[in-house]
Amino acid sequence: MPLMPAVRTLVFTFFVAVSLTAFAQVRPPDNRPRNCAVYGRVAISGQPAANALVIASELTQSRNGQSSARTAADGSPIKTVFKVHADTDGLYQFTGLPAGQYQIRVLARAFISAENDLDRELGRAITLDDGETREKVNFALVRGGVITGRIMDAEGHPQIAHPVRFFLVEKEGLSKVDVREARGDLTTDDRGVYRAYGLRPGDYAVSAGDIHYFDRTSGIRKYRRTFYPDALDEKQAKIIKLSAGEEKTGIDIKLNAGGKRYQAAGRVVDTETGKPVANASISCNKVFEGENNQEESDSAYDQTDAAGNFRLAGLSSGRYRVRLNGGLEQGVEYYTEEQFFEVSGEDASGIVVKATSAGALSGLAVIEGAPNPALKAKLGQILLITIVEGEQHMQQQTFIKADGTFRVTGLPPGKVRMFASGMGDASFQLLRIERGGSEIKEELTIAKGEKINDLRMVFGQGSGVIRGQVQITGGQLPQGWHLMVLAQRSRNNDVLSFAMNSSVTVDERGRFLLEGLFTGEYVLTVYSEHIIGDGSVRERVRTPVKQNVSVTSGAEVQVTIALDLNEKQKQEER
Repeated sequence: MPLMPAVRTLVFTFFVAVSLTAFAQVRPPDNRPRNCAVYGRVAISGQPAANALVIASELTQSRNGQSSARTAADGSPIKTVFKVHADTDGLYQFTGLPAGQYQIRVLARAFISAENDLDRELGRAITLDDGETREKVNFALVRGGVITGRIMDAEGHPQIAHPVRFFLVEKEGLSKVDVREARGDLTTDDRGVYRAYGLRPGDYAVSAGDIHYFDRTSGIRKYRRTFYPDALDEKQAKIIKLSAGEEKTGIDIKLNAGGKRYQAAGRVVDTETGKPVANASISCNKVFEGENNQEESDSAYDQTDAAGNFRLAGLSSGRYRVRLNGGLEQGVEYYTEEQFFEVSGEDASGIVVKATSAGALSGLAVIEGAPNPALKAKLGQILLITIVEGEQHMQQQTFIKADGTFRVTGLPPGKVRMFASGMGDASFQLLRIERGGSEIKEELTIAKGEKINDLRMVFGQGSGVIRGQVQITGGQLPQGWHLMVLAQRSRNNDVLSFAMNSSVTVDERGRFLLEGLFTGEYVLTVYSEHIIGDGSVRERVRTPVKQNVSVTSGAEVQVTIALDLNEKQKQEER
């Protein structure tokens, strides 16, 4: 059926006028057979979406739900991203695809799925076996809703580049929504106007002037969090009921002043010598006891001068906790034990922060075996996260250097856990941590001021594969739910308990593929998730299905997992 003129113009506006530069990928040599195909149709409000842009992205399993690119034998990325445009009947086709896992999605930010609310990116997860053709991977879209208005101060002046937040109103309270055209908060333009589009139907609340906004000129928080139209308490926020394709205008917010602010001044001294500590980054955070309205939260930062002096500005009355900050890539040789000060209707002064000589960890990160240069280059991209738990909780972050060396400072005494992040492909993982040439089997502890310099972090790349099928009996998953499979490697090592985990989405036929696994025993957990329009998980089933499987690097194992929905429901009701 040919498109009506209005619909044709609409499709052209939202699908053609999109930069394709981001999808022009250069792929290194890939000799896999390219004998798979995907066919489908895209429709908007029942009409064919001519020229709609459809993207096929090959995925591997990942940590924390973040997909990563497949890597070639030399460790370089194979960026298999394909794009096609639908024809005049809304039909699209991908041919010449290698076997693997894909996300098929439509690039249409102003539209939402007419079928369910699985994915704000309008995506479908599929698994293709060698030589397989998948048909009827269809997308039915409708226009999303719009909420727009102005943010003003008490005198009616527009607030420029001011962050605006959106919340879905649910039984449990407010759930933050990341609107499609911005990662995180949407901001106003030079007129103080904001416009959020592509929203799903529902009950919304809108706020501005929240706890994370500081005036760029003074560095002081100017406004309290205010919900549309002028409520300081989220329970008094006016609800905006939005239906599909509806545009709500005039959702204006007049910000409430944040009240009088104060300063806190003091100095940082060495606990043992009493000498000032210069160039130290210091921060404070407001302390709450019992139930408190969190929009009153305050924090402030400063750096000490040559005499160890600091000044923290923009504070409201209350009790504060103060500490030294490590920060990313900052060398900190001190830490502070829990210290507090009060701000009570006037500026605070004479605060003395006692800095204690801190512990440090250092060593070398290596890749097991004989790695190629491309894989070795990944070491300099790895973010090392170190957490110490003792009398106080401390987290420090630092990048491993290109030569594999690392040093973490500013650590209090306690039990240490070390995480590695940013490796990209989930097959590249931290295998073990050694001290003095021996693997740390139990736990790593650091004493007060101790410097541990003989650590060795060993990374590697796995090549084992689990190809699986989830067989569902006893009904179907409710609309808006989908299945996930989590693979956790069994390991009695507290230091590395976080590692060796991978997760994938089960496709609509119940199939999944886990790649890049190391030799060992794994526990596969199948669980279902319900995802709302902003892409965040709203709920997981309480009784996931588990199954053990043995994996050998370089080999493939096939597994079938039975999921009885009737039995799951019975267990949840008990």
